[in-house]
Amino acid sequence: MEYMMVNGYQIPALTLNEPPMPEIGKYGSLRRKFLLENAPMMFDEMMLEGTLYPHLVEMDNAVHRQIEQTMQTLMQQSTAPNRQTDPMGWTQWMNALKSQGTGDAADLQPVTQEPQAESDTTPSAFSVPISDLPPLSDELILGLLAKESSSRADNAAILEYFNEHPDLAERSAFCKHCYKQIYTYLFVDDNTVGFIRHDMYLELWEGNYLTKTAQVNLTWDAVAAKIADLIEQGRLMVPIKATPVQQQMEQLTLTPEDSEKAGLPSHEQQAKNIDLAAEAKKWNKPIIDASGKYITQQDITDALCKGGGFEDSKFRIQQYFSAQVLPIEVDQARWLKKEYGIGGGTWIFRDGGHGFLDHMGKNLEITRRTEDGEYRRVLKWKEVAQRLRLLVYNDQYLTDAEKATYQAWAAEQQAARAANDAALAHAKHAIADFCENEGLNEPIFSDLTRVEFAYSTTEDDEHEIQVYANLLRNEIRYEVDGNIVHIDYFQDNHELAAQGIENSAFSDFINTAEAEFEKHHPTTRKVEKSPVTIGSTVYLEDDRPFTVEEIGRENIHLRDESFPLVGRAVSHEEFAWLLAANPKNAALSAPEVPNRQEQPEEVAESIVGEVIEEPSPFVEQVMADAERLSAEDEPYHREPITYEAPYLDNLPTAPREKFAANIAAIQKLKEIEQRVANGGSPAFEDEQKI
Repeated sequence: MEYMMVNGYQIPALTLNEPPMPEIGKYGSLRRKFLLENAPMMFDEMMLEGTLYPHLVEMDNAVHRQIEQTMQTLMQQSTAPNRQTDPMGWTQWMNALKSQGTGDAADLQPVTQEPQAESDTTPSAFSVPISDLPPLSDELILGLLAKESSSRADNAAILEYFNEHPDLAERSAFCKHCYKQIYTYLFVDDNTVGFIRHDMYLELWEGNYLTKTAQVNLTWDAVAAKIADLIEQGRLMVPIKATPVQQQMEQLTLTPEDSEKAGLPSHEQQAKNIDLAAEAKKWNKPIIDASGKYITQQDITDALCKGGGFEDSKFRIQQYFSAQVLPIEVDQARWLKKEYGIGGGTWIFRDGGHGFLDHMGKNLEITRRTEDGEYRRVLKWKEVAQRLRLLVYNDQYLTDAEKATYQAWAAEQQAARAANDAALAHAKHAIADFCENEGLNEPIFSDLTRVEFAYSTTEDDEHEIQVYANLLRNEIRYEVDGNIVHIDYFQDNHELAAQGIENSAFSDFINTAEAEFEKHHPTTRKVEKSPVTIGSTVYLEDDRPFTVEEIGRENIHLRDESFPLVGRAVSHEEFAWLLAANPKNAALSAPEVPNRQEQPEEVAESIVGEVIEEPSPFVEQVMADAERLSAEDEPYHREPITYEAPYLDNLPTAPREKFAANIAAIQKLKEIEQRVANGGSPAFEDEQKI
């Protein structure tokens, strides 16, 4: 087990086995705040399971995608001022679009689940997210909407409002506000289901939210339509809550006035509740109409000729199946599934009968309501594709009026594609020229959503910068460590090429990315450090200043400036630790340890008399005596001064041996001096001889 030092104590270095926390952004933070305040148990559960922050990142990305889609739609719906001639007007226009894109879009008319169609049509700005899970069955959806819950208005309030307000828009607004933004779990037909209110839609799922097995997102229009169907079917039940009254033995019946005082329902209301209960009792699960008795082939054709329910959906389907070469059936089914999306509503048959037309992900379902019950026809998307191919081939899909409009629409689409192709070619050429002029690798255009053309690192080399163009969205995106820090929006790829690429240098993109990153992630620049030298002032324990007097091979000698008479010697390892421990030494680094090289024997004679690197009182005395004796004109008789190494058994005689002995003696002396300076014992008996 590893330990770490905390306040002078060694504690086990235990860490949670979890990935680093990603950046969650503004909307992820709002989501976290909501869960913490309104669903603390779920918050704790997700935190322990390690799913909280991935969920927050996903929610943040979903909101940003929604805003981006809204911006694209709004930009197409209005004409932008010229950016070059009217920059102020263009800026005000973009700010207005951003304000609308990030505002409450729920007040606008919502639509059903937006398809991810492989066409040039821009998706609706007010779509709801698509779930990768299987859709919730229609039976569970209706059962969940009919179930009483404290997380929404009661059934009585819903019945009253729907009876007084037949308008779909008013009902949708009411449904949106009668549901609370609380994770709610209920039991429907022995199945655990739940719902949560979102601004644009109502999310319904089966199972636990974290491990849900099915999901569907219903716009408030769809919720209102299905609740209306429940009311019509008599399935939105209102319990009779009679208020106990004081028993009057002599009174066998109550007058209407007494009933009103007692809080009992009126005779009319009781009769209505009985009828609703009777209708609900007669209702059974829809029967599959395999024989086609109730839902004929003509009914199926009429339902398919409605289209996907989105703007220009029929035109896109007509264009898709009019191609000379069609993809395989599997791809056709996949394309139709995306085109239709998830939605549905009431359906009126040719003979005046009522029912439902739903496209719930896996299938397209046609339901007819009769006196005997409900009958349903389920069409797989492969079957839908087969029928649509025949209808288009036989010229039976579009009406005469739609055919005339379709020709104009197709011409506009062709012109738009030609313009987009020209703009795309312009952008590709500009990026290729940019990379060539800057000496970069050739760009790769296999993925038009990510054409990379600038890569570098931040100034401190700790973060990667990647700049790329999304040529399908007319954007230049700036990423740092894989996270988007900035996006440049353009009206089209012509503008992207002219204003975003051709007039920019490599450093412009890198500087922009780093500046945007610094706004949200300020970093501390690395301090240029200089090594400690003799004479440097360092701060050690208790911020005491020390002056470096000597840097040896073993130790560093320091002078205490608060008490100059006392010296101190520390090892290189200890000095480096003490230096780093005090922030006042941030601009200093530990000195390098001098090379510990032994003197080669063959060059010993050539360096006799060479000055020793480390000063010593012993060496200084030797040199002073030598100078004094050499300066005397006439020698005089005195006792000779000999500098020997008596600790050796055999005194050296050769010059080379004498030199080595002197060096060893000096080193031993410095060892003793250092030990005494550190509070150690003085010279031992054998050392005293030396």
